[in-house]
Amino acid sequence: MIIPRSTTLGAEGRRLRKVLVVLGLVLIVGNLTAFIVGGLVRGETVAGPPGSSYVTTAFGSAALAELIESEGDGVERLRAPYTTSRLDPTETLLLIEVGLSSFSEAEAAIVGQYLRDGGRLVLAGPDPDRIVASTGKGADEVPAWEPGGPAIAIGTHLDVGEVPLSGRGQFGSSNGATPILEGDEGEVVGVEWTVGRGVFVWLADSTPLQNTGLAGGDSAGLAMTLTGGRDVVFDEFRHGYGGDTFWQLLPDGWVGAIALLTFAAGAWVLAYGRRLGPPEDTERKLQPERAAYVESVAAILGRTGPAREAIDPVRARVRRLLANRAGLGPEATEDELRKAAHDAGVDPGDMEAVLDPLGDPVPAGRALAHISARR
Repeated sequence: MIIPRSTTLGAEGRRLRKVLVVLGLVLIVGNLTAFIVGGLVRGETVAGPPGSSYVTTAFGSAALAELIESEGDGVERLRAPYTTSRLDPTETLLLIEVGLSSFSEAEAAIVGQYLRDGGRLVLAGPDPDRIVASTGKGADEVPAWEPGGPAIAIGTHLDVGEVPLSGRGQFGSSNGATPILEGDEGEVVGVEWTVGRGVFVWLADSTPLQNTGLAGGDSAGLAMTLTGGRDVVFDEFRHGYGGDTFWQLLPDGWVGAIALLTFAAGAWVLAYGRRLGPPEDTERKLQPERAAYVESVAAILGRTGPAREAIDPVRARVRRLLANRAGLGPEATEDELRKAAHDAGVDPGDMEAVLDPLGDPVPAGRALAHISARR
């Protein structure tokens, strides 16, 4: 890259600019190299929040979405709150690892109506705010989620074999709900109960629905049983996907690349631009053109009034002083005045300016100064 020589910077400034430009290039090349190599290493891996159907890492649920589609059921990803969307009671709503999410009272009411109208909701993981309460049961009427749990569970009231777990959650008791998944020692891991015409399903441990556990044991069979053979809606709004914005549509890592490119561009602009304060001109300012100069001087002189009226008193005084000095009367001729000026040491040229009514006023003034000095 050729860096143009600046006419507004000194040698030190140009060295600093080169350093900043080189630093920006290093950042750009390094970040792009890391992005390309990282993409080759991880292939199609997409990182993100646990439970998201967009995420292909261990704790995502992208594999579950693919499984459902492969079985012929539809998959929809909801990216807006329930207050601006419609929950179809003929579909299954999946809430996976949304325990830290917040639901408004209006959304909870919508979920309750969705269940009463025949909807099927599968909650996997801790209870988020207001969702379990939307079923119409009080806190003492539903199972209490707690950490821990078995490593393996088996279906009860479900035609499901063993499924691997990670011990992330369990219920102290079913508390009146129907147990559907239990550990070897009777630990309750999954429950369900009816709400109107609908069904609320709750798994304390979401491992069977995540990428890391879906292929183990009979997890796939459990997942398809829980969805009930319906089209499925993944709530992605709770995972932070709030719409198809520009930044969300970018591939993983591009936001960082754009940020570094912006920083490098800003450093380059700062290095190449002029410094704060009055800048130095790239060219030497020349005097105005002769015509413009003459016109401006003429305008100034024009405002001073007629020059003859100003210099006539000077000429008259020179004549009078010379006549008095030579003993001449007021009617002295020009030749007599020239001789008197010569005797007084006045420059002949200056004297001619005195005798000429249109002569230069400067020599006439010089003649007066000379005579006055010799008095």
